[in-house]
Amino acid sequence: MKSYQLKTFLAVASEGSFSKAARRVHVSQSTASLHIKELEEAVGTRLLDRGNGAVSATAAGQVMLTYAQRMLDLEQEALTRLRVHRDAPTGALRIAASTVPAEVHLPRLLAAFTRQWPDVSINVQVTDSEGAAASLAREECDVAFVGKPLHRSGIVSRPFADDEIVLVGAAGGSDPDSTDFRLIVREDGSGTQAAAGEVVPHSVHPRLVVGSTEALRRCVLFGAGVAFLSRSVIEEDLHAQKMRIIPWPGTPVHRSLFVARLERVAPSSAVDALLALL
Repeated sequence: MKSYQLKTFLAVASEGSFSKAARRVHVSQSTASLHIKELEEAVGTRLLDRGNGAVSATAAGQVMLTYAQRMLDLEQEALTRLRVHRDAPTGALRIAASTVPAEVHLPRLLAAFTRQWPDVSINVQVTDSEGAAASLAREECDVAFVGKPLHRSGIVSRPFADDEIVLVGAAGGSDPDSTDFRLIVREDGSGTQAAAGEVVPHSVHPRLVVGSTEALRRCVLFGAGVAFLSRSVIEEDLHAQKMRIIPWPGTPVHRSLFVARLERVAPSSAVDALLALL
């Protein structure tokens, strides 16, 4: 059953005339007759009696009348709700993010988002880039923000910010040499670590492995060693002269940060609204 058939049926039953009903629904009389024929074929029974210059509902047509308006009302309700869903995002938004996007870029983005769409609840899982990609693949999040390209089938991504990786140490410390390179690193799934790996000599082995960018930063501040960090993470430390950039071949390492989602999953209105703010 089609909505145009139901509208024509209601008009004919109400007007008692095909010609009047046709004018009411803005079709020709022959088209109105075709709509009723299609509807009667769809339900498998006659719905209207035609005779003596008047048209009236059959017993089956009376049953159909009780449902036709309800079906059209439900269709309109669904369309209204969908328009609201499209125009005013609600519900929940699940985000997985590696540490640099989570700590540097998302706070400003989410502040703007929540001011504009206060009814959306947001959950942010902070992990490394591989962890965020795995969460997205398992459909545990709606969108992922990561520090490296995701070469996974079914995931679409695009860059949303530029970044650079530099070697840093505590202010006042000495520059490292080949015999004393106290390197602190992130875990293997980190996008920052993957970018830094391009310029770290194979002969250099890390003295310390930590699980977050903030832990890495604080270890450097307390003089535990040197580390490759996103410049955006340590801008305030550089300005306050608590940390210094150490010249190193191949640095700064330029990279992009990416936002990703599953290709086969249609983005929700909340995801669309978030991505529109980038």
